[in-house]
This record gives sequence, structure tokens and C-alpha cells, in this order.
Amino acid sequence: MIDQLQFTPEDTLAYFGGLDQLVSTLGIADSSSEMQMIIVSKFMELVFKRMLLHVPKEKSAALSSIIEGGDGDALLHILKEHIPDFEKTFQEEIARTVLEFSPK
Repeated sequence: MIDQLQFTPEDTLAYFGGLDQLVSTLGIADSSSEMQMIIVSKFMELVFKRMLLHVPKEKSAALSSIIEGGDGDALLHILKEHIPDFEKTFQEEIARTVLEFSPK
């Protein structure tokens, strides 16, 4: 379901200062461009899935409907509406995900 929805990664990339900076932060600068894009895509997908976990359970039916419909704007709206302090939560989830993606 989630994988079918098209997202724009601008917010995540802007948080890092662009694609090159995100690639550097993830420690994948030496990987091929193709592999970098795969990893960045998986990174952004994981951040998004983590954000979904912050939406109250009683909104899950509406959330599922929006995801199935593929409306990215409506999805962002429901996330911002139902996640207290959305921007802070977004930044925290990015930081957690970076830790998981970073080389050990």
C-alpha cells in the first residue's frame, strides 16, 4: 500500500541541504549513483512509515483510504493535522533513521 503512493522528497532533502549532503550523511558517497538513489529512496520511505506511526489509531481508516488513493497532499495534511508538533517529530524521525542507516 505505502509503496504505491508517490511522495515528493523535497522536505527531507531540504532538511539535509540537498541530495549530496544526505548521501554524505548516510555514508554512501562511494556507492554508485544507482545504489545511492535506492538507499535514499528506502531511507525516505522509512522516515515516512515512522511518521505514520504517530497518527492516532482512530484515524487509521481515513489514513488507509488516503494512502490507497495516492493523494500525497491529503496525506501530508492528515499527518500535520494529527501529529502534534509535526516539524519536531519529523526531525526526530529523520535523526533516528539516520542512526539506523549509518555505517556501524
